[in-house]
Amino acid sequence: MSEALFDKYGGVETLTPLVREFYKRIMATPNLARYFINTDMEVLIRHQVQFIAVVMGKPAAFYEGMDMEAAHQNSNISDRSFEDVIDVLEETLRDFEVEELDIIEIIDKAKSLKKEIVS
Repeated sequence: MSEALFDKYGGVETLTPLVREFYKRIMATPNLARYFINTDMEVLIRHQVQFIAVVMGKPAAFYEGMDMEAAHQNSNISDRSFEDVIDVLEETLRDFEVEELDIIEIIDKAKSLKKEIVS
């Protein structure tokens, strides 16, 4: 993805409400919400905005969180839960009117992280 994709959708100002909505939907899904018990959601949202910004073309240094494997190593995330998160992400991107080809690119990038997230 290019820097233009990050800018195309309004940068951090657009990503922040998108990520907030994504986690609102995650927390409304019982089999997914359980992974976030005792999680500071504001910190998580901030890191996720940074991460998605990098996925959408910002330099890697923009992301200040842990690497994916370290962040998820004790989470016991199942294949099914991973796929459910992907579905929620895809739905949220559509509701925020992200173009289909861009959704495919973002989802492909997210799916490429599966082996680092699923335990």
